[in-house]
Amino acid sequence: MTNHNQRKAGPQDSATADSQNDELLKPQRVAKMLDLDDGTLSNWRTLYGQSRIPFIKLSQREVRYRRSAVMEFIAERECSTPERMGRQTAGERRTPRGRK
Repeated sequence: MTNHNQRKAGPQDSATADSQNDELLKPQRVAKMLDLDDGTLSNWRTLYGQSRIPFIKLSQREVRYRRSAVMEFIAERECSTPERMGRQTAGERRTPRGRK
């Protein structure tokens, strides 16, 4: 006998998962996730002409960030080697100018 009360997984289920990834976060929450001062995100939005993390402007004073955008920002900056971190390895270090 089949239970007609059970529903099959459908597109709504993946949409729900996507909406959880795209939860809108307040700047204070994002700053805490990134271990930054609250003002840093504000500076990124205003000083650079475009934010390092895409944001949604709800009103003159209210801004939100999508969780997926924050997670992408973090993933793009994940470093596993000194070269990706902008540092030189010991073998790559150069002698300062004027010294031999």
